[in-house]
Amino acid sequence: MQNNGIFKDVEHYHMHIIPRFNGDGFSWIEPEIIVREDEFEMLTIKLRNLM
Repeated sequence: MQNNGIFKDVEHYHMHIIPRFNGDGFSWIEPEIIVREDEFEMLTIKLRNLM
């Protein structure tokens, strides 16, 4: 797992190494985030105004 970018909370690169075994039950579930088209449009306007 490598969480840099927007999720980076430390000022250096680090990686978590998780040993895996058959049947270990480990899984990674991403949250379902629904973003409407008008929200994308508003974000575009805000980003353009920053330039």
